[in-house]
Amino acid sequence: MKQVTLYFIKRPILVNFILALNFILGAYFIYKVPKEAFPGVSMNQIVIVTKYPGASAKDVELNITGSIEDKIAEIGNIKEYRSSSIESVSRITIFADDNLNNSQFRDLLSDVQSEVDKIDNFPLDIEGQPVITSVTTEDRPIMEIAFSGHYDLLKNVLPKIERDLRKISGVNSVTAVGLPDEEIHIEVDAKKAFEKDIDLNSVYYAINSRNQVGTGGTLDSLIARKKIVSFNKFEKAEDVLNTVIRMSPDGQGVYLRDVAKIIYRPKDEKLIVRNNGARGATILVAIRSGVDQLKVSDKIKLLLQGVELPQNVSYKLNNDISDKARSKFTLLKNNGLIGFVLVLLLLFYFLGAKPAFWTAFGVPFTIFGSMILFVPMGMTLNSVSMGAFVIVLGMIVDDAMVISERFDINIEKGQSPAEAASNAVGRLWRPILAASLTTITAFLPLLSLGGLPGKFIWQMPAVVMIALFVSLIDCYLLLPAHLAHGSIKKGAYKKSKVVLYWESLYKSTLIKILEYRYLVVFGFMLLFVFSVFVGATKVRKDSFPQDASEGFSIKVTLEKGFAPEKVETIIQKIEKSIEGLNKNELVGYTARLGTHSLSSLTSTGTEENLVTFLVYLSPYSERDRTAKELIREIKTKNLSEFRSKGYDLEFDLMRIGPPLGEPFEIIVSSNHNDKRKKASDSVINFLKTIKGLSDIKDDYVLGKDEINLKLNYKKVAQAGLTPVDIIRTLRIAFDGQVVTDYSSINKSYDFRLRLDKKSRGDFDFISKLPIANKRGQLIKLNTMIDYEHRPSYADIKHYNGFRSTSVTGNIDPAKITAVEMLDVFKNKFNKDKGIKYTISGRPIEEAKIFSGLKMAAGLSVIGIFFILSIMFNSYAKPFLILSVIPFGVVGIFLSFYLHDLPISMFAGIGLIGLSGIIINDSIVLVDHVSQLMRDNGGFSRDVLIRGAVERLRPISLTTISTMLAVAPTAYAIGGYDSLLSPLSLAILYGLFVGTTVVLLLMPTLYLVGNDIGRKFQKKEVLK
Repeated sequence: MKQVTLYFIKRPILVNFILALNFILGAYFIYKVPKEAFPGVSMNQIVIVTKYPGASAKDVELNITGSIEDKIAEIGNIKEYRSSSIESVSRITIFADDNLNNSQFRDLLSDVQSEVDKIDNFPLDIEGQPVITSVTTEDRPIMEIAFSGHYDLLKNVLPKIERDLRKISGVNSVTAVGLPDEEIHIEVDAKKAFEKDIDLNSVYYAINSRNQVGTGGTLDSLIARKKIVSFNKFEKAEDVLNTVIRMSPDGQGVYLRDVAKIIYRPKDEKLIVRNNGARGATILVAIRSGVDQLKVSDKIKLLLQGVELPQNVSYKLNNDISDKARSKFTLLKNNGLIGFVLVLLLLFYFLGAKPAFWTAFGVPFTIFGSMILFVPMGMTLNSVSMGAFVIVLGMIVDDAMVISERFDINIEKGQSPAEAASNAVGRLWRPILAASLTTITAFLPLLSLGGLPGKFIWQMPAVVMIALFVSLIDCYLLLPAHLAHGSIKKGAYKKSKVVLYWESLYKSTLIKILEYRYLVVFGFMLLFVFSVFVGATKVRKDSFPQDASEGFSIKVTLEKGFAPEKVETIIQKIEKSIEGLNKNELVGYTARLGTHSLSSLTSTGTEENLVTFLVYLSPYSERDRTAKELIREIKTKNLSEFRSKGYDLEFDLMRIGPPLGEPFEIIVSSNHNDKRKKASDSVINFLKTIKGLSDIKDDYVLGKDEINLKLNYKKVAQAGLTPVDIIRTLRIAFDGQVVTDYSSINKSYDFRLRLDKKSRGDFDFISKLPIANKRGQLIKLNTMIDYEHRPSYADIKHYNGFRSTSVTGNIDPAKITAVEMLDVFKNKFNKDKGIKYTISGRPIEEAKIFSGLKMAAGLSVIGIFFILSIMFNSYAKPFLILSVIPFGVVGIFLSFYLHDLPISMFAGIGLIGLSGIIINDSIVLVDHVSQLMRDNGGFSRDVLIRGAVERLRPISLTTISTMLAVAPTAYAIGGYDSLLSPLSLAILYGLFVGTTVVLLLMPTLYLVGNDIGRKFQKKEVLK
C-alpha cells in the first residue's frame, strides 16, 4: 500500500482529476436522485375492493366476501387476511409474509388475481369487477388539497384541476374525495304509479330497452352496400321522460313523464367532507415510484397558483409531505453543518491548518462520492439516508485523522513530507482497514432485518458502508498526496501544551489504575451490572417514539339515527376547539362524516353517526407543544361533555415511521355471534382491571335498524314471480338502481331509478307496491311477504375467514409494558372452546423488531471477531478488544434513563453501530502496543503505558470528533428529529463511556491477562 500511495503522491494532476470527477458526478447525482420525506417501501399488502350497490353488510358478506375468502385460503405465502363487509362494499386486505421479495410478491399478486377471476357466482348487479391493488407507502398521497365550497361550485372547477394535475410529470394518481359524480335521478311518484297500475320493474325494463344502440347488418343492392344502424340513445336527458311504459293498440298508454320526474343529484356515497370548518372536497395526489417529491410538489403548487376559483371557493394544503421533507432536510443539514464546523475547529487546533483542512476535506469528498452510487442502488435522498450521513460524519474524519496524526508525528521526527505521508499509510493501512471493516461488519446485519422496519431503515446501513468505503479511497490515495505537497519544514509540527498536559495526566492516572487493576476491573463490572439493571427496569422500549408526531386523529361516535345535518351541528364544537390551537401549531384539518376510516383516500361512508377528524400540525421544530399536549387540550374541552350525552371520542397520533398497528389488539374469532360477543365483552372487562391500560374498546359498530323480509315462496311462485323480482323492486324503491346512462359532449351521467323521497320514507306504503308478473298481472308485495324490524351490523369483520371482533386500547409504558400485559392476558385466556384469540398490534411487531436487532448485534460481534482474529492472527486479542463492546450499553442505558427517553429501534441501531466505532479505538491501541512489544523484545508494564500514552491523542481526537459530529443532532441544536436524535444520543454517550473503557480498562485487562499467563507458565515450570 505504501508504494501505491507514493504513486499518487508523485502524480498530483491525477489526484486533482479524480477530485474534480468525483465532485462533478456527485453534484449531478445529488440533483438527479429522488428526494422524499421517508423511503418508500412495499407493505406486502393486497387490497380487494368490490362494490355491490344497495346490498346490506350481511348480503355483501355472503355473496362477495365469503366467495373471495374461499379462494384466498388456497394460496400460499399469505400471513393473514382480514375483511370488512359494509353496506354496498366488500374490502379484503391480504397481508403477505413479511420477507417476500418484490418478485415473490408480484407472483402472489398474480395468484390472487387469477383465483378471483375464477369466481363465477358473483351477483349480476355488482358494480364492475373486484378491484385488486397492491399497497406501498408510495400509494399514500404526497399532498392533500382541501377545497371549501358548495358542491354546485366545486363540481365545475375540480374536474379540470384533476385533469391538469394528471398531466404533471411524475404524478401517479389523482383522487377526489367528497365530490361524487353527478347522477340523474328518475324519481317515481309511487301514488301516481299505483293509480296507473305501473310497477317499478316495468319502468326499469322500459327505460333499459329504450336507450340502446346497435347494428342490424348490411343492405346489399346493385348500387351500393349500406350498413343498417339503429341509434336510439337519448339525445338529451329529458328524452328519458318520453319513454313508453305501457301502450295499447289504440295509442293510449303511459309515459314515464306521467309517473316520474328527473333531478340532477350527486351520487350518494354516504360521506360528507368538511375541510377546515366548511363543507368541501379534497384532491389527493400520489406520485410514481422513484420520482422526486420536491420537484413534483413545486409543479403542483405552481399549477394551483394559476387556477382561478369562483367566489366562496378556497383551498388549503392540509398535508403537504414535501414541506415536511424540506423541514427535515433543513434540520439534518443544519445539524450536519454545525457538527462539521465543530469537528473542523477541533482539527485546526490539534493538527494545524493544512492537515486539518485536508482531513476535513474528506467529508465533502465522501458525501459526493457516495451520491454517485445512490441511483444505481435504487436509493433516495430522505431523512433516513441523510441521517446516515450525519451519523457517519465523525467516522469519515476518524480514519483521515489517524493518518494526519501519524503524518504529524513523522514530520516531528524529521521525515520529508512525501516520506511522512507514505510511511503513515504504510504503517496504518492495515489497522485502518480493519477498523473500517469492523464498522461495516457492525452495520451489515442491519440489512437483514425483516418486515416493514427492515425495509424502512435499510438505506441507513447502506449509506454508512458506502461512505466508509469511499473514505478509504481518500485516506489511502488522496489525503497523503495533499499532505505531502506544500512548503513544510522538517520538525515544523509540535504537540500543543494541552496535548502534553493531557498525556501527562493520563500517564499518571494509568500508573495508579494498573496498581489497583483487579479493583478497577471489579468496579467496571459493577458499573456494567448496574447499567443493565437500570436498562431492564427503568428504561422503557418504544420502537418508534411519537414525541414529534405531526398530526392526530379523532374518531367520533354519535347517537345512531342522527341526520347528517344534525351531525354537522354537533361536531362544530370540536372544530372550534381545533381552530383554537395556536397558528404556529395548526396547518389544517378535515372531517369525514360517515366513516371511522383513518385513510384520507376513503371515499365512501358506512353510518351517518360516525365521524373522523384528521388534524395536521406544523413540523415539531416550529412549535412548542407536542401532539399529545394538543390532544390533551382538545380532550379537556370536549370529552366530558360528549360522553355525558352518550357520545364517544377516540384520539390517536399520526405515527412516524412504518405502520405497526394498534398499541395492542386482541382479535376474538368465531362464527357464533353470541359466543364471540360474550368472549369479547369478557376480554374488555378483564383488561379494564389492569392498571396502565386505557381507552379499551371493540370495533363492533351497530348499524341502522333493518327490515328483515321473509318471503312466502309458495305465494311468490303462485303469483308467477321470482325472489329476484321482489328484491329488485325493493332495491329500486329504497336505494335506487342504475338503469341506463346518458352522455353529453363533455360529461356522462348515470340514470338512477328510484322512488321519490316522500314515497320511499314510508315502508308500509311501499309494502303495498304492485309487481307485474309475466302475464301482466299486478301483485301487491304485502300478499307475499312478512317482515320484522331488527338491529344490524354496520360492519362485519373477518379474520382469516372467520367472523371477528377486535379489542384495542392504549398502554401507559410507565405502569405496564406491552409484554407484561400480554403475559397476563395469555394466562387468563389460554383456551376457550369455539373461540380463537389472536394477539396483534404494536407489541408483536416491536417484539420482532427488537429480536431482529438482537440477532443483528450477535452477527455483528461474530463478524468482528473473525476480522480481528485474521488481523492479529490471534484468538486472545480479539476477545480483549471485544470486551469493550458491552460497556457501550452502559453509556446508552444511563443516558437514556437520565434523559427520560425510550430505547427505540434507531437507538438499537446506534448501539450496534457503536460496537464497530468503539472497536476502532481498541484496534488502534492494541495494534500499537503489539508493535511496541515486538520492537522492544516482549511485554512490560512500561511498554504498555508508553503505547497507551502514545495512542491517547489519536484515540481522543477520533472520539471527540465523532461526538462533536453527532452532538448537534442528539441535542437538537439545529432541530429535533424523533428518529435520528435518539440514535445520535446513543452514539454520543455510548462512545464517551466506551472510549473511557478503552483508555482505562483495556490496559488494565492487558496487564491482568499477562498476570494470568505468567501464573500458568509458573505452574508448567513446577510440573
